[in-house]
Amino acid sequence: MIRIDAYNAVDGRFLVERTVEQLPQDLENPDLYLWVDFDNPTPDEAMLLKSVFNLDALAIEDCMHPRQAPKLETFNAYHFFIVQGSLPPCDDDGCGSITLKGFLADRYLITYHDEPIPGIENSRRGILSGNCRLREGAAYLAYEILDQMIDMYMPVLDFFDRTIEELEQTLSKSLISDAAAQDYLQLSRQLLDVRRGSVRNQEVFYQLSHSGLKFIEPQEARLFKDIYDHVIRMVDMSEYYQQTLRSILEIHLSLSSNRTNQVAQMLTVVATIMVPLYIITGIYGMNFTYIPLASNPYGFYIIIGLMVVIAGSMIAGFRMRRWI
Repeated sequence: MIRIDAYNAVDGRFLVERTVEQLPQDLENPDLYLWVDFDNPTPDEAMLLKSVFNLDALAIEDCMHPRQAPKLETFNAYHFFIVQGSLPPCDDDGCGSITLKGFLADRYLITYHDEPIPGIENSRRGILSGNCRLREGAAYLAYEILDQMIDMYMPVLDFFDRTIEELEQTLSKSLISDAAAQDYLQLSRQLLDVRRGSVRNQEVFYQLSHSGLKFIEPQEARLFKDIYDHVIRMVDMSEYYQQTLRSILEIHLSLSSNRTNQVAQMLTVVATIMVPLYIITGIYGMNFTYIPLASNPYGFYIIIGLMVVIAGSMIAGFRMRRWI
């Protein structure tokens, strides 16, 4: 589906639901700012990027491929960008990701996406209500959409914050269970995906805000600088969460190792105590004619008492050395 909207800078009117047939004329009109939204377009609709706008063939190919890394490419008449976002809520299958491709020129903005993007829907409602930044120019509309798209990372990062806090609380009470360990691995993968997308977005907005690009005035670059600052904060937060997860894993492994050592130590103590008792029972279990105390009516009790004294002495010695 293709949606075409325009703003007439002369009479201050929004022109909604323009047709494809009107596009060539609208592109020639210097008084119009255009927004062309390709929402999960068909191959024939996508070919309008070449036939009407005469865009770069490789850039069009990137648009038609669903999985593309964020980047910014500059051409003579426009900039081509790809920005990645994340959709809350996160679940066991991960956090949903969205990708927006776009072409930003002096008087038009083209957005291309295969899934619904809330920022685009909000800007679309703004056009219908007469309150959209397209009235200020194509770059302002791009900022409005991209800013909302990047802000969608915040609920995702809040999810990571809550989940990591739950892991810390679990670890403070006992060792992490096998199920919690699986959650940890899943969370680590999700966080890595979010951080990877944020780092790549960071380079895109750095160029938009620092490179003095064509069609982007200094006041517009400051807007993209605001998004760039948000992305930096998200990268820092995701890195902090990764470090926290690594610390949780290290603490878990340390506690698990300590527990294993404690069990091994206790088993060693028990085995050490039993060694002299086994020797005594082994000696008195030998088949000889005469064994000391064998004919004594109290011999059994004497031997048992001796074994108790030996075991008690060893336990007392272990406690003095704080081995148990």
